[in-house]
Amino acid sequence: MLLFAIASVGLTAILVDGKILAPLRDRLFEHNRQLREKRERLNLKPRFTFSEFFEGILTCYQCCGFWSGLICGLYLVVSFVSGLGSIPGRPFVLSQAVLLWFCCGVAGSLLAHIYYWCIELISALTLLVKSKIPLDEHHHHHHEDDAP
Repeated sequence: MLLFAIASVGLTAILVDGKILAPLRDRLFEHNRQLREKRERLNLKPRFTFSEFFEGILTCYQCCGFWSGLICGLYLVVSFVSGLGSIPGRPFVLSQAVLLWFCCGVAGSLLAHIYYWCIELISALTLLVKSKIPLDEHHHHHHEDDAP
C-alpha cells in the first residue's frame, strides 16, 4: 500500500511538474491555445478533444492523481484478483475488483491533492520566512557609534 501511495503521487508529480516532460506539455498547451484561438476566430462552439482533455489532467494535481491512482492501482487489483483465486471456496467477484480499482483512483487523487498543498505550504512558508528576516540586518547589524 505504501508503494502504491508513493508511486501514484510520484507519477502525478512527474506528469504535472516534471522537467523531463515539460517540452511535451508545452507543445500540447500551445496546440490547445491555437485550437481555442481558431475556434474563437471562426465563432465555433467548443467540442471535446483529447488534447484539451489531457491538458486538463496535466494542469490539475487532483485530476492527474486520479488517473495515476488507476494506473498504479492495477498492481493492487491484479494482486487482489490473483489472491482471491487461490482461496478455496471464494469465487472471483468482478464488482469487487472494479470497486477496488476505482478506489485506487480516488485515493491517488486525494494523495496527490495533499502532496500539492504540502508543497504549496512549504513554498509559502519559505517565502514568508525570507521576507521577514533580511540576512544583512540579522547577521551584520552595526550602528554608526559601534566600534569597528
